[in-house]
Amino acid sequence: MTDYSDPATADEFATRQDAGDATRNARRQRPAEPTGGLAAPIRALATASLPPRDRSLPATLCTSAGEVGVETADSHTRPDSDRLDRLLEPVATSVVLLEGYVRLRLALVAGADDGDHDARFQTADATPEWLSVLLENVRFPADRDAVLLASDHLHASAYATVADAPLPAERQLELFRLLTEGSSALARRFLLLSDAAPVDERHGAIDSAAVEATLAETAGALGAAVVGAPTETRTALRTYSHAVMTALTSRTSVASDTDLRSHAARILAGEAETPAGTAPRDGADSGGPAVESHLERARGALESLAEAVETTGSGSTPLDRLERATRLPFSG
Repeated sequence: MTDYSDPATADEFATRQDAGDATRNARRQRPAEPTGGLAAPIRALATASLPPRDRSLPATLCTSAGEVGVETADSHTRPDSDRLDRLLEPVATSVVLLEGYVRLRLALVAGADDGDHDARFQTADATPEWLSVLLENVRFPADRDAVLLASDHLHASAYATVADAPLPAERQLELFRLLTEGSSALARRFLLLSDAAPVDERHGAIDSAAVEATLAETAGALGAAVVGAPTETRTALRTYSHAVMTALTSRTSVASDTDLRSHAARILAGEAETPAGTAPRDGADSGGPAVESHLERARGALESLAEAVETTGSGSTPLDRLERATRLPFSG
């Protein structure tokens, strides 16, 4: 194990980490571009569904899981910072594509009755901005097939993009297995949301929380797996990703839920820091018992990660950012 107590080693590590952070932040801002060759209407739908990489919480969870997981990987096969970037880039992009697929499928559910979207879709306030954009350009049932085709294309592109990760065949198969597992879980969630029961028998609204938590868990699993993290680390990162997303979707705030997710993504990327002297107290105004329960689950996962991950004490490590994401978005 590297001796980070040696000042020279710690300085070298910090320099590499700063350079790596700058590179990763630039890459996070690149949009995914999977839509070449599609018919114009389908391409427009696919493009509109894709979040900016740096605002995608699932993609950032994937990257963070890789950055934390690599510290627990076998030292003989652990990738260096350059290789880590090459491994995480296609996998995080795959998660963005999968998020676009999820958004289009949720739009299908929300627009199924051509009714009041705010009444049909349960969020912290009203219809999310991304859903409003999609529904402004879709007319159901006429455009249903176009939405299906666009979502299917993004789903297939997510698999194709994972194949770009420079990995041995065995690790590639593992990523495909995780992606298939996540896709199957998402399909089951969509089936429940699109049940034929009347809306009032489904408590009057479509709750996307379980879908988003499943996507986040899949993202965390992919990020941990691509760097070869051990089983215990993978389990903790999956649990953390699921719990944080569930807490965010359960949080009631004057800000939109989409803003909360984007804020959490910026925290994980190291782009949103708390001014000195304003750090919130643990549990301060977290949003009620349900939210706090999910946050406790995330913090429990962090405790197990802290036992396995080497830290430099710099206060800006990926693990530190995971911890801050359990506090800062819930403090207002």
